[in-house]
Amino acid sequence: MENKFLAHIAEDGREQTVFEHLAAEFSRPFGGEAQELLAGTAHDIGKYSAAFQRRLTGDSRRVDHATAGAFECMGRGQPFAAFAVAGHHGGLPDGGGRRDGPEAATFWGRINRAGRGGLEPYGAWVREVSLPGGQPPPSQSRTRERACSLPACFIPA
Repeated sequence: MENKFLAHIAEDGREQTVFEHLAAEFSRPFGGEAQELLAGTAHDIGKYSAAFQRRLTGDSRRVDHATAGAFECMGRGQPFAAFAVAGHHGGLPDGGGRRDGPEAATFWGRINRAGRGGLEPYGAWVREVSLPGGQPPPSQSRTRERACSLPACFIPA
């Protein structure tokens, strides 16, 4: 039998798979649909790790599932989506700098940790999910507005 990768288990026992949970449509008002689709699809692919699946069934160890999706977005040249994904639970991280070491809690530290193999393996996502390409970052005249709006689509108030 094939593994079922879960994103959530409700108190009443209902299960939601990672695939069912991935994308929604909140960014249309500011024209960020392509970025949202990428970020929404990528935001929980780290839940495809065995460590996260153990957490859902009682293991209390913390699992960084957000960095995996941020890393995949960066690999597609989409920094706005990556930043939104990295902060989708804890709020937007300090950006830091590209040279931050993998131990740093900054955005770049987390991306560098992923790039050096420092995350729990999460590669099973490729069997169920196809990440869209997104579109190039918005024009300079609207960059700040859109960069600030996209993360708001994913970060709980």
